[in-house]
Amino acid sequence: MQETVEINVASAPTVKHSGKTDVGIQRDHNEDFLLVDETIGLFVVCDGMGGHAAGEVASEATAKAVVERIQASSDSLSTFNQTPQKANREQVTALLEDAIEYANRKVFQLAQEDQTRHGMGTTIVLVLVCRHGAFIAHVGDSRIYLHRKNEVHQVTEDHSLVNTLVQKGVLSREDAENHPNANVITRAVGVQEYVEAEVRFLDTEINDRFIICSDGLSDYTSKDDLHTFSTRTDVADLPEKLIKFANARGGKDNITAVVVQVGEDETASPAPDVTATKKINVLKRVPLFQNLDFNQISLLLQVIRVTKYANNEVVVREGEEGDDMYVLLGGEAEVSVNGKLVANLKAGGHFGEMGLIDKAPRSATVTTTSNAVMLVLKRPELFALLRRYPDLGMKLFWSLLKKMNTRLRQSESLIHDVVNAEK
Repeated sequence: MQETVEINVASAPTVKHSGKTDVGIQRDHNEDFLLVDETIGLFVVCDGMGGHAAGEVASEATAKAVVERIQASSDSLSTFNQTPQKANREQVTALLEDAIEYANRKVFQLAQEDQTRHGMGTTIVLVLVCRHGAFIAHVGDSRIYLHRKNEVHQVTEDHSLVNTLVQKGVLSREDAENHPNANVITRAVGVQEYVEAEVRFLDTEINDRFIICSDGLSDYTSKDDLHTFSTRTDVADLPEKLIKFANARGGKDNITAVVVQVGEDETASPAPDVTATKKINVLKRVPLFQNLDFNQISLLLQVIRVTKYANNEVVVREGEEGDDMYVLLGGEAEVSVNGKLVANLKAGGHFGEMGLIDKAPRSATVTTTSNAVMLVLKRPELFALLRRYPDLGMKLFWSLLKKMNTRLRQSESLIHDVVNAEK
C-alpha cells in the first residue's frame, strides 16, 4: 500500500506522510500491517509473528484496536493541543499505554480462542503528531528514527535479547548485529496477558522526519543509509526507495516504512530561542549532562520546564531551601554571596544542581540582569523519571559524583593553602 497525503491534523502542524509495506523477496505472505488515521495524526506499524497466518491477524488486530481506543478518547488529545501542560501530556501518555494494553488483551484473547493461533503476537511502533510535538510508543524491535537537520537518531530502543545484553555491557553494538539471537524479542503485543509499552513525548521542529519501520528495513539499513536516502528523497518516494534498498540487500523479511514530516503550525508562535535543538544543545554544555546521548536528553526534557523571568528578578535566594536546578537558555543573570557579586551567567550557565541531592539552603543568590528564559529541573520529577530509566540515573549519578569529587579536591586544596599560609 502506498499513500502520499498532506494533512492538517486538528490544532496540529501540517504533516506530510507516505507509507508502503512489501512482502520482501524471501517470504510468501506479509505479516506487517500499517495504519494511518489522519484525523488524529496517528501513524502505526506492526510486525506480526506466529505462523499459520496468525502474524497477520495479530498485527492487523493490534493496529485497529489501538486506533479504536485512541479515537474513543480523542478529547484528551484536543485538551493537550490547546493546553500543553504536564498533566495533559501525562493524560495522552496514559491513553497510549492503555490503547496498547487494550490491543494486547484483544490479541491474547483471539489466541486463546483458536489453538492454531496460540502464541501469536506482534511488535508495534507508533507516532502521534500533536501541535506541540509528537508522542512515540513501541513494543518489540520495530523502530522509529528521527531525521532532524543533518542527523538521524534512533528514538526507540529495541525490546530484544541482544539489546538488553548491550545495555548491560555484555555485548558490543557490533557483536549484537551478528548475534545468532538477534531477532529474539523480549516484549510483544498479545503473547502474554500483560505487556508494558514504552511511551514518551518529543519536542518537534519544522521539517523533522520520522521514519517508522519494521525490522525488515532496519536490519538492512544503518543511520547513515537513512540519512543519505532521506536527504536526497521527497517524502512521497522515500518509503518505496527504502524498501527497494532492503530487498536489494536480501529482503529476507516483510518490509514496512512510513515517513512522517512535520511542517509549520501557522497558528502557533513559539519563541525562537525555545526550540528542541536549542534546549538539547544548551543542556549538553552542562557537565552533568555531557555524557547523555540524544535519547537520554530527550527523556530528561520531559521533566524540564521552560520558565521565563523578568529583568532583576530573584530566581533563588541565599539561605532559602530549594531542590530545583536551573540552566539559562537565554538572557543573563548574576550570582552573589553575602551581597558580593561572584559570577555572571549567560546562556548555558547553570546553578542549583546540588539541590537535586537534597533540599538544602542555597549557597548564593541568583538574580536576572535581563529578561531570561531558563530550563528548570525539579528533584521529585527527576527521581520519578530515573525510577523508570535506571540507565539514565546511573549516568547522572557518575557525573554528579565526579562534580562532587572536583569540589572536594578544590576544598582540600584551599585548606592546604590556608594551613601553609599560617605556618
